Amino acid sequence: MTFSVEQGSEQNGLSLFATTADQRYLLGEEVFLRTHYPMHLRRYKKNDIIYTLSEEELLKAILEPAGHMPGNHIWILYGAPGSGKSEVMRWLETRIRQEDAERAATMVRISRNELHALSIVERFQRLLSNDFLSATIEQQWNMARQKPRALTKLILLFALENLLESDDLINALFYRLLNIIQPHVERVLSLGNSTQTNRALELLSLEAWEAISRETAIPLPFEYEQFRYQLTTAFNAHLLQGLALSRTLRLISQEVQQHYGTRPILLVDDLVQSLNVFASDFLDYFITLEEGNWDVVIGLTPAAFETSQRGRLLLERITHLDTIDDRVEKLWLSDEAGLESYILSEENCDQLAFQYLAEYHTRCGSCQVTPLYPFNRELLVRVYRALPAGKGKPRYFLRHLRMILDDLQKGEPLLLSVEKYARAEYTALCIDKEAARICELYGPIIADHETREVVISQEVLQLVGKQERGPIAIPIEPLVQSYKTQKAEIVESNDEEKVTIRDWLSGKPVNRQLLRTLRQGAARLLRSATFSTAIHYPDIARPYGILSWQKPYLSVNPPIYLEGIDEGVGITITRKVGHVAFDLYRYAHSRGGETKQLEKRLLNTPSVIAFILEAHQYQERMVALLETQIGMPLERFVLSLYVWRGSLHPELMEEVAPLPKPILENIARYAQYSMRSNIREDVCKEWGQLFDDFFKLRENLYDAPRLARRCEGDSAKDIFQHIFRVDATAISAEYRWGSRFLSQEVAAWQQQLLPIQARLDQKASNDLPPHLHVWVEKVYQAGQRGLALSDVPMEVLAELMQESKQLSSGLRLCMLSN
Repeated sequence: MTFSVEQGSEQNGLSLFATTADQRYLLGEEVFLRTHYPMHLRRYKKNDIIYTLSEEELLKAILEPAGHMPGNHIWILYGAPGSGKSEVMRWLETRIRQEDAERAATMVRISRNELHALSIVERFQRLLSNDFLSATIEQQWNMARQKPRALTKLILLFALENLLESDDLINALFYRLLNIIQPHVERVLSLGNSTQTNRALELLSLEAWEAISRETAIPLPFEYEQFRYQLTTAFNAHLLQGLALSRTLRLISQEVQQHYGTRPILLVDDLVQSLNVFASDFLDYFITLEEGNWDVVIGLTPAAFETSQRGRLLLERITHLDTIDDRVEKLWLSDEAGLESYILSEENCDQLAFQYLAEYHTRCGSCQVTPLYPFNRELLVRVYRALPAGKGKPRYFLRHLRMILDDLQKGEPLLLSVEKYARAEYTALCIDKEAARICELYGPIIADHETREVVISQEVLQLVGKQERGPIAIPIEPLVQSYKTQKAEIVESNDEEKVTIRDWLSGKPVNRQLLRTLRQGAARLLRSATFSTAIHYPDIARPYGILSWQKPYLSVNPPIYLEGIDEGVGITITRKVGHVAFDLYRYAHSRGGETKQLEKRLLNTPSVIAFILEAHQYQERMVALLETQIGMPLERFVLSLYVWRGSLHPELMEEVAPLPKPILENIARYAQYSMRSNIREDVCKEWGQLFDDFFKLRENLYDAPRLARRCEGDSAKDIFQHIFRVDATAISAEYRWGSRFLSQEVAAWQQQLLPIQARLDQKASNDLPPHLHVWVEKVYQAGQRGLALSDVPMEVLAELMQESKQLSSGLRLCMLSN
């Protein structure tokens, strides 16, 4: 849907949303006042609000100074950049001219764009009857810009000559300070061509002074304030014919009192930006309440004074001026950081927008059903919520409205234009994407996390140009969460995790850490669907799970990967799950009846079923990888551990599996040489649990046919040897034995079982010829060091193979074990 406006009127309408109040004022005083939204300012004492002051009350206090005590009366307006300080100043200037022409004649306003020191001085000149400034000042200023180093030398020598009496010390400090002060002077001179600055300028900052003091071997015989005063005096003498700010302000006050019988008014939009090099002196003059009878309204951005140490000290002085609160009133338009605006809020953002949009439609010649078109109150609240943190909310709110209207005038679709600048508190769960966006942007505001359905009215559908008849009920997923404050108040805030899920489903870049709860919900559902990271034979009734794999990703096991976000191999959730992702998110921490309802819904969703099938395929791949690493089928590895268990602890074999007779005989034979084994009984029990996880179908029933097939092709002696054929170093860290690393456990078992195997092999070698006994003895004497195969003659190995296959195999294992 697009606007219908008169030809050539679009930019005229958009000019209402100018960045500054002065730019909007150029459209006309009446236009400015029609679009101006009444402001209320807060006064604090410590952290408590004393009262709220309206702009009308502030105007009245300025124009009716009868009750004022002699001396300056100051109102300081605190606010972050863009919080509305210049708006208040422009409104005060306009209303003072309307209400009191005599007071207006004594009023000076210094806007945030007037940064040239000379032009500021000239603003004060008109209030003086005598020729206070000569016509040569402008020429002197231009010449100084061409020769900044010469000017720096002049004012530096002036300052040093007035502070020191030794030529040697003057010369030494002159050359030390010249290159430090010159950049400061150049910045001050360049302000005549600048449009903005965000810090108070000094001819020499306190930080630079302290650095000089630390780095200079010559002790400085004067203080910073003395030196700064002399520099400023010299600067004024050369460029402003000796003009001193404090003297000028006193003269103006006396002159106005003499000729008009009233108090002069001074409005300063932003103390740092408007008065730059004079900012500190100006503020210092007024807050010390020297001679003068000014009514002064000062805009002040606290963060701007934080850029220099002297500024911070001045700001601290203002903050602690509680002893003269009758003449210095500190009013706030926002908090210091700009996080909260006292002018604009969710409650009144539609009223401010109304002021502008009504004038906008009038200037564009468009006739709309509602003055807020193309917005409604709900959308304006969502635009407000999307404003960047730490920025002036009024300025950015109007800027975003202008951008939306500009996009619409260029023919961009309505929903696409507004969704870039709005933040919804819920996502609509419907297939129709256009209806979902209408619901999320224009639908009712919800204030809790329990609402699951909203109704779109017929008025909203007409506003966005939909032909469907309303109302329409749409299910939603709230993106807000509630929490209790220290004062036990229930506060609703945006649920960042749900917002991230919504953005992920939309294909937007997101922070993967904020999707952790979604991963936890998916992992929990897999466990509910009989998925396990334990490794056992399928369909075992009650597996112990002593052997498993652990491969957590972002502290979630099994590893859940999200499409388009995570790189690597894991169990992937694709964006095809759609809004089911919110159910998985809730399922992560659900309890009781809610858990059962979510399980039922999730386990009957096709996309979730596909996800569970993929998880089981991933489990199969992990098992296959382990078999590759140990170099044999898992069942062969399991059987080898089981027969060793029987030989080490025959008492644990009460319930003997149906093993072939040769294997049972070998278990009994090995038992005779295993009595001194240091393998703990609990380890042998775990070997039995692993065997049950692969061959025990149910109580007292083993899978005899499969067990028999596994024993085929292996001699009884070979089964005992399988454990030694595993390379423990090849087993990756993902595989665990209980809570321990499988690779470490296998290495320990091999080391403990090897002496037993050696004793058996030694007995088998008793019948060997004497010359072969010599080599067998060498092997056992070598112990864990072993013998290199290259040290054993090939004919000896050949004879051992011929004499006893079993013994030669055992000898090779002994020699290779280390």
